[in-house]
Amino acid sequence: MKRDFDRDDLVQLQILWDQTYRDLAQLRPDLGATAYRRRLIKLSCVLARAGVSGADLAALRREAKARCWTEAA
Repeated sequence: MKRDFDRDDLVQLQILWDQTYRDLAQLRPDLGATAYRRRLIKLSCVLARAGVSGADLAALRREAKARCWTEAA
């Protein structure tokens, strides 16, 4: 079932995905990474159900990255 998402919601989901990925990448090897992996899977599934793929996904990633830079400035 495809769910309608507001563009801002999709950008926020992508920002959460990016942050979770960074957190997982920086995690020490001796600490459990299962929770981070599960969160990535869940966020990926939500984005897929929203119909985001291909060029739309690339544009969403660029927009999320730009928004993070804008908020940090």
